[in-house]
Amino acid sequence: ETIVDEYRGALLRRMKQPELAYQSYHQANVKSKQNIISAEGESDQDSNEHVTLIADFVRTSILTSAAAREAGYDFQQQMNYLVHAEKLAAPQFASMNKNQDMDEHLKESFRDQIVDLYNNMGITEKKQGSLERARDLFSKAFEINPKDGHALVQLASVDGDKNDDVVSSAKELDPEYVSALFDGYSSRFESELVGVLGYTGHSLLYAALQKALKQLGKSPLSVKKIIDLGCGTGL
Repeated sequence: ETIVDEYRGALLRRMKQPELAYQSYHQANVKSKQNIISAEGESDQDSNEHVTLIADFVRTSILTSAAAREAGYDFQQQMNYLVHAEKLAAPQFASMNKNQDMDEHLKESFRDQIVDLYNNMGITEKKQGSLERARDLFSKAFEINPKDGHALVQLASVDGDKNDDVVSSAKELDPEYVSALFDGYSSRFESELVGVLGYTGHSLLYAALQKALKQLGKSPLSVKKIIDLGCGTGL
């Protein structure tokens, strides 16, 4: 089952094993695609089942792309997963509202997956420095769901000076989005802040403390506990 590989990948990410985590997510992605291919050969497959399988593939593609970035793979490798997912999902999403037999809850869930996909594609382009492409992708996510906090924030970050309406909207975010953002980011916060952004504040503070203790004639080992009164990063 793909979910087993996903859970293994999540565990390995928390253990700071990015390459192994990527391999697990990649396996989940391969299996998810195979599930779609296998189901296409079944004549009795209904539309709900088909959309569920595609939504699963979109999810594993997003996770695998993020894991590839954390493992140090290049832009093209990261983007390939997302582009492949869009090619499968976009036509299905375009025709979804015409399907009267599809479960409404599934429609909403699939819509959220597509928004998440475009947001991740936009972020990947943004990290590459392709702001025009990123803007187009964030705009697609925003058009599908104008209330999506992620799309609002990202679109404002690349288009705020051209669209005051987007900026004003981004100042008022759904509390559930803010909570989910912090919760979802917590497992990889340190690797992003230190590894990607090059944050060194905690190291500088530690070095300054050691220097001050030495000047006082005390060993740095004499400090047994330090309380972080910052934003709760734990760095």
